[in-house]
Amino acid sequence: MLPTVADGGRGSSVPVDVLVRRVPTVVRDLDEVLFRPGGWFALSAGNQRVPGVVVPSLVAGLGLVGQGDVASLVGRLNPGFRVVDVDVEGLVGHAVAEEVAGWCRGRGLWVLVRPSGGADGRTHVFVAVQEQLEPLEAFVADLRGAYGVGRTRVEVREMVRPLSAPHRTGVETRPLGALGPALAELSRQTRPDPYSPTAAPGRARVAG
Repeated sequence: MLPTVADGGRGSSVPVDVLVRRVPTVVRDLDEVLFRPGGWFALSAGNQRVPGVVVPSLVAGLGLVGQGDVASLVGRLNPGFRVVDVDVEGLVGHAVAEEVAGWCRGRGLWVLVRPSGGADGRTHVFVAVQEQLEPLEAFVADLRGAYGVGRTRVEVREMVRPLSAPHRTGVETRPLGALGPALAELSRQTRPDPYSPTAAPGRARVAG
């Protein structure tokens, strides 16, 4: 029998392998590294958590997208990762996102940029913060002052839509750049130190 996912209490179920969105494997693999296995919740088109819907895993959640009130998913990033949510439209939004990404790259931090899907310029910048969380937060605060935008327009977050889920409006977005090398570098950075048998994945280089 095919595995199924519940439709939020509406009395039916559907095969997961039928409803899971056709997402490139590399995108799903990135999500597996970036996000905690649990803690997912369903998001409505109105940007509200959908009550009564249990999301036990990313795959199950992707199968629920488009069923009932479920428009997308939200998850919590693993310790050591953050996302800078740039909720600014147009050229200014692009400029802010590029400044964040450039700051991270200049410090040797792994970074991945994904258009948020809300509007042109709105962007999510995923970062493996290592020991740089406080400096990142300070830099983002300075950017808000420089561009004259409020705290909720450019902020550092732990919870965000996974790479493999659509925007709540249905818009599909994909991370920018070559994803294979990005995944390889991310996996290398979060691999345990082979000379430290007690090291947990990601703890040697990633903090937060």
